Amino acid sequence: MTTSATELASPTRPYGPSWVNLVIAWFESLPGPTWVAYVGAIVIALGLSGLVMGDATPVGGAFAIVYYGALPFGVFGLIHILDRTGGRALDSLRPLLAADDAAIDAMHYQLTVAPARPAALVALFVFGFTAVSLALDPVGSGIVSMPPQGVLFRYLWESLITSVFLILVYHTFRQLRLIDRIHAEIERIDVFDQGPLYAFSQLTSRTALGLILLLAPSLFLLPTSAGASTIIITSAWYAFAVLVAGAAFVLPLRGMHDRLVTEKRRLQGEVGRRLTATVDAIHTAVDAEDGGAIEARNRALSTLIAERDLVNRIRTWPWSGGALTGFASAIVLPIVLFLVQRFLSQLV
Repeated sequence: MTTSATELASPTRPYGPSWVNLVIAWFESLPGPTWVAYVGAIVIALGLSGLVMGDATPVGGAFAIVYYGALPFGVFGLIHILDRTGGRALDSLRPLLAADDAAIDAMHYQLTVAPARPAALVALFVFGFTAVSLALDPVGSGIVSMPPQGVLFRYLWESLITSVFLILVYHTFRQLRLIDRIHAEIERIDVFDQGPLYAFSQLTSRTALGLILLLAPSLFLLPTSAGASTIIITSAWYAFAVLVAGAAFVLPLRGMHDRLVTEKRRLQGEVGRRLTATVDAIHTAVDAEDGGAIEARNRALSTLIAERDLVNRIRTWPWSGGALTGFASAIVLPIVLFLVQRFLSQLV
């Protein structure tokens, strides 16, 4: 559903929307599919980069130009996807929540809109910090040989990338904290109807995958002449990103996992008590040589054994097997490609 900037800024909202949300709302308001607008913005950014940067090519060549040209819109797009995923997940859980409609609507807004003031402060800090860092170390930052318009473009673009990425991290942290609050509002856990309970696993898995996909290309920006220390530092940063992504995937779902475990144990206890009672009844019927009672109790015992096996197979982590496999693949694939790239570079 398209959300206009006017709707986002409604005075009935608990806080104003961030500039990032306003940009995303503007992209949504454009005619045609939203992804086409993002692709168009990337093409314009790359063309503008070629015009103002001149012959100043960053480390990594054309790949670096494409990566950094597309990166801010990739972050905008990821925030867009995560907001829509979170909103749909909350909508699917709405019938199970104890909260009233007003509280759920407030949760929906908090889940999909970052506050304006923190986002503005982040941007102001980043733009100021980037200006100071470029001015203090023009040689190390590589802007000495750039034309003035190239320096300005580099400053604005680098500040934009850092700002929107930090807002992604901040907004994601708020979303993942809110998931635990929303799960606590679920009145009753039905372990045999877990579809709605899996809803937020899509948000956490997409958050983790998005962070990996945004950062993994930086592995391939290392020059072939990079030494062991540079490779180790870059690998350490990637490992840190993987840990953060893994935490984003797992930790927000721990509360739901604990509730599923509790419900599973309750059902196991009920089945166990009935199994004990049925076995005792069979013993009594055998002692009394009551054939009819023995047959009836045996049927009940078979039913209870089937129920016990069914309950034991209930999964208590609220995600599908495909989500876990996709996350693991997203982690391993860039590492494999990086190792292949380094191996091939040694042969050339």
